[in-house]
Amino acid sequence: MIIEDILDTGLTLSAIIDYCQQAGAKRVLSAVLIDKDHPRDKGGVDKADFTGLHVEDKFIIGYGLDYQEYLRNLPGIYAVEQS
Repeated sequence: MIIEDILDTGLTLSAIIDYCQQAGAKRVLSAVLIDKDHPRDKGGVDKADFTGLHVEDKFIIGYGLDYQEYLRNLPGIYAVEQS
C-alpha cells in the first residue's frame, strides 16, 4: 500500500508503483489524501485506488502541504486564492 498526500500530475505515484512492481510486489494499491482535479501528465496515474478528498485545480496548503516550506502546519486544508 502506497500512501500519498496529493495526486496532481500522477507522475510521482506512477514512479513509485513501477518501482514496487519491479521489486517483485504481487499487488500494489494506492491511497491519496487529496485527488486534485488536474490534468494528469502522460505516464501519470489517472486515479488512486482509495481517495480521501477530491478538490478543484487550485494550489492547496495546510495539513502537511506547504508553500515554500511555510503554512504546512495549518489545522486544515485550504485553497490559495489567485490574485
